[in-house]
Amino acid sequence: MELQEEAGAVVREVVLDTDRDAAWEHVRELDWLGEDAEVLEEDAPRRLTLRWVPDRGTVVDVVLDEVQDATRVTVVEVPVRVLRAVSTSVVTGAARGPLALA
Repeated sequence: MELQEEAGAVVREVVLDTDRDAAWEHVRELDWLGEDAEVLEEDAPRRLTLRWVPDRGTVVDVVLDEVQDATRVTVVEVPVRVLRAVSTSVVTGAARGPLALA
């Protein structure tokens, strides 16, 4: 979670008194998502990743974990950062491919 905090993420958790399949049905219901949600990835009944369009300024990850007789729902909203390239050349290593410079 440290990396998410550094990225300015908002993290919320709630434990629901229901099984994961029932919780998934509510999470996947498009009424609360609205027409502005674009689903990027879905791994039913565990994870849903989406972004809001046309904004596209954040990515939202919804994860459902079974805990005893309940389901923990964790929602992580991460702002999308656009990085500007500072060079058009790529540094390569001998037979190792491109290297990332920090």
